[in-house]
Amino acid sequence: MDTRPATSSAELAEKLALLAQLVADDETDLPQPIRALGADETAPLSYAQELLWLLDQATPGLTAYNLVMSRRLIGPLALPALDRAVQLLVSRHEALRTTFSSADGEAHQVISPDAGVTICHHDLSGREPAEQEAELRRLALASVARPFDLTGDLLLRVELIRLSDNEHVLVLVSHHIVVDGWSGTILFRELGAAYEAFVASHSPSLAPLPTRFRDYAAWQRASIGKERAALDFWRERLADAPSHLDLPADFVQSGTAGFDGDRRAIVLDPALLAGVRGLARAEGATVYMVLLAAYQAVLARYSGQADVVVGSPVAGRTRRELEGVVGYFANTLPLRTRVVAGRSFRAVLGAVRETCLGAFEHQEVPLETLVLELGRERALSHAPLF
Repeated sequence: MDTRPATSSAELAEKLALLAQLVADDETDLPQPIRALGADETAPLSYAQELLWLLDQATPGLTAYNLVMSRRLIGPLALPALDRAVQLLVSRHEALRTTFSSADGEAHQVISPDAGVTICHHDLSGREPAEQEAELRRLALASVARPFDLTGDLLLRVELIRLSDNEHVLVLVSHHIVVDGWSGTILFRELGAAYEAFVASHSPSLAPLPTRFRDYAAWQRASIGKERAALDFWRERLADAPSHLDLPADFVQSGTAGFDGDRRAIVLDPALLAGVRGLARAEGATVYMVLLAAYQAVLARYSGQADVVVGSPVAGRTRRELEGVVGYFANTLPLRTRVVAGRSFRAVLGAVRETCLGAFEHQEVPLETLVLELGRERALSHAPLF
């Protein structure tokens, strides 16, 4: 028998009204939908695009933001089908047909309704393997080293290098202002699907894109002023953060900006990797968080500074409708951790976990906006926040 007291009609109505109010309040916190710009509306630059545009204007001929993406193709290649697939991608993703212009001091996107790309062919089939690889590298580097004119060039170059009848290398070179690393995965995935369809004399069955990059850029511009809670989070998190890290160096910094860099790849011992994964599981963290904690601990030790801020890139595609769109969505998050002497590594990892979860939750705020909002002094020798 149910012995719970009966709920009166007035109490029920009050509870329903309260529930309706909670739902309404929750809906006001939902992100605004991305509206499609009309044909007569100007397409603004996203915040990340604006930074690259300003850098390009200040440094004509800059090639530091040219990106190269390549795939080795094994098997007989149907050149007409490949060409059709490449043209389809340019037609499908308007970022690949975008140039940039400015009027009255405001830059905007210029999207061409139709722009084809010419595949540049190179034949290395008559050369020895070692010579082929050396020339392949030279050709790719030469293409990356050629500047793009952001106001007039198609911001995509396609190079096809033939090594034999059954082996080719496809090289795509683009400017970061219209693509990011995630975009490369989209391009090669859709290129493969379209190529296979054309070889089979079928029409490619690619799902329609739910939005365009121009719509995202306008949405970002309209939304950022409303992200007061996110901005407050970052102001609090980065308050009094050190402007830079004093790491011991082999030479004196020149004090001017440079773009020379390098990367190092290491392979972790299987036992060590298993230990890292086990620690991550035990602490409710990810492998990324464990390695970041270790990195920040090492930086703290070498610099003698307990307060360490590291910049970490994120995809920036926080909405499902952006997952299949080619464009520059990536953002960089300043991740701050205090590595206090005598603190256990598990405690440092816990702090890093908290930092990462908070940063990921508020990642919509562009780094460029943070720099302006926090009023950090700019210097040519180091980045302003990390």
